[in-house]
Amino acid sequence: MKKIIGNIKLIYNQQLEDDIERIVRIIELNPFLFADYQNKTLDLTNSNDSEENGIGITNFDAFFDNLLISVLQKKESQENLAIPELLPALYIQLLLKRQQENGQSLICLETTISDDILWFLLASKYYDLNTQFSQFSHFIKYHNNQQEIITWLKETQRFPVYNYLLEIACSHLKEYDSSFFLYMDEIIKKQLKNSLDFIIAEKDNGMNLNHMNGEERDRAFIGFLEAIKAPQ
Repeated sequence: MKKIIGNIKLIYNQQLEDDIERIVRIIELNPFLFADYQNKTLDLTNSNDSEENGIGITNFDAFFDNLLISVLQKKESQENLAIPELLPALYIQLLLKRQQENGQSLICLETTISDDILWFLLASKYYDLNTQFSQFSHFIKYHNNQQEIITWLKETQRFPVYNYLLEIACSHLKEYDSSFFLYMDEIIKKQLKNSLDFIIAEKDNGMNLNHMNGEERDRAFIGFLEAIKAPQ
């Protein structure tokens, strides 16, 4: 019996008939992992008569785990996972994809990564690959625990994402509108005044900003920027 997934031919026997749709779904969810198997045959029949370009697989789940390990061990994968800005960048891509699906995106940035690579990289950072490899592999197979990873991203990447976007905006302005920085002091003063006026106007905010002088407010604001590790 045969199944065709893109340019991959899957050969299986009756023993795997009840499991074949699961295997097909795993391949469909992870096209980049199977990129090297395009125009080839994955033979799950455990026979010695594989077709030309055929790859015999006796245990698909073990084959998949070995495939994951080989990808993780590649130098390119290790370099990508070590990039300091990786998680903020991935979180932005995730937010963009969700907004664009709902037709609500107002951010002028493009999605530059496929869903399967996005979730592979996120899961690689979320799970401890030394102690949680089975959980990592299970997620990559089925993508069925996404909300847990999204919640983790919200809790850990909110301020890094803000700083990452701020740095991109500053770099863009320096290149295309350097005069903007001539007015930076006035912009910050105006924005700070508006923000403080709003906070002071709020009732029961638990803060005595009315009793703080300008120097104390400046110190509080700078302390906030330091707390979120805002870029210089």
